[in-house]
Amino acid sequence: MIKLFITDLDGTLLYRKVRDVDPNERCKKAIAHLEQQGVQIAIATGRYDSDIQVVENYLQLKKKGYRIGMNGGTIYSPSNVKIRELLLEENDARAIFDYVDSKLRRQTSFLVTCTSDEERFFHKIGYLFNPMLWFFWKTRAEKINSTSVEQFITSDRTFYKILVSASKYNTDFIDLKLQNNFNGFEVFKTSPYSVEVCPKGANKGTAIEYIMKIEGLRPDEVAFIGDSGNDIPALKVVKHSFVMDHADHYVQEHARYVVSDVAEAIDMILRYNDDLCCRLPQQICPDNEKCDENVKQSMYETQQIHLKRHKQIHHTQSYSVSRQRKRVDR
Repeated sequence: MIKLFITDLDGTLLYRKVRDVDPNERCKKAIAHLEQQGVQIAIATGRYDSDIQVVENYLQLKKKGYRIGMNGGTIYSPSNVKIRELLLEENDARAIFDYVDSKLRRQTSFLVTCTSDEERFFHKIGYLFNPMLWFFWKTRAEKINSTSVEQFITSDRTFYKILVSASKYNTDFIDLKLQNNFNGFEVFKTSPYSVEVCPKGANKGTAIEYIMKIEGLRPDEVAFIGDSGNDIPALKVVKHSFVMDHADHYVQEHARYVVSDVAEAIDMILRYNDDLCCRLPQQICPDNEKCDENVKQSMYETQQIHLKRHKQIHHTQSYSVSRQRKRVDR
């Protein structure tokens, strides 16, 4: 029985697939229904905890759940107590900044350092034409401050993470370089335009394991859904792993199911729990045979839909690769 459902935010719960169509209302209703069935709801994101609280208020959850922020750097309990905090030391932050500024200057647009005081400091490195710039100014403009290198290095602030933003043609290169030179840290490609560096152990996988230990949960009692590289550690530690169908192929490889939105994942979770419920003794489920037959049929239909989607995704990716090879041959 799945007892805990954890969702990522950007690109997952907060995702618009079609203009003028907001699937979040559908997902909001699905989450409310899941909570009514006794499943605990939690959020795991690379954002600050204050951003998670805004989403929680929007969802109007009856019971507050665990909040995982800063890619696992912070964990808050349902009673709003901070139970884990992992930070980059000043020397570590300086080393990362200096490396990007000296070795990756040509490939990098800018850095955003996220402090433990929930402030964002914006550092110009190269050219600024980048979609991520619009994202930061739109979401938390008052938290972004321009500062010189000297101010950054000499500050006594502690940091949750450093975000390196670049064009989508350079992020893979930057990700590889940071992985090789900072293997004592957590490095994730979080979007086509960003790579993030966090303290060792600050990932969603270790955060979920931490919560599972507190709650006494097994991996088969937890479900997670995400869409980016920073979600891979979480997808690995739970049995019921879901990924959005727009996620990169290397992320999809780590998930058990590919879905179009959070509501679809919740539908599968409810079917799974119903199936287990109907396998309980007759006294608990009086109409066991009929219910079990209906659930099996609905589960089969759902599996066929997902198999078809997988084939479509792999066909599209194979076609895209073959076209790229033809262009190279030409």
